Amino acid sequence: MLKNIIYYVIGAFVILVIIFSINTYIQANVSLYTPNLILNGDKVNEKLMTFTDNNIHRFEVDVDETSGYLAFAVTANEKVEVYQGEKVIFVVEGPDLSSWHRYYYIPLDKNTKIVFYSRQIGGIESKWFVGNLSDIQKMR
Repeated sequence: MLKNIIYYVIGAFVILVIIFSINTYIQANVSLYTPNLILNGDKVNEKLMTFTDNNIHRFEVDVDETSGYLAFAVTANEKVEVYQGEKVIFVVEGPDLSSWHRYYYIPLDKNTKIVFYSRQIGGIESKWFVGNLSDIQKMR
């Protein structure tokens, strides 16, 4: 009985040390970014939407941060485009596009716009982060 209690206490101590070590590792100079989502030209409050039609829906996010990197994740099954100014800096598309659970990292400069297209389901999937590249990669 006493032996089991000692094993329990040692195990709990090891787990706490691991948790605090991980927490110390991911402490970074990173801030959360809350995007404002525009769906087919209208601002919406929902972050993730499902549709019953088979149309392609256009989502937009204007990023107002201008320094550091942005880590973003979207739910899109048609195309993802990132613009800075009027120039396209990043495009992912294809019939088998599956961007779920995938973070993309982009440098922020000028005004950045993220445009993505989706059928059936689409929107903002996870929290977005702004910071330097090595710090936001730890936040995944």
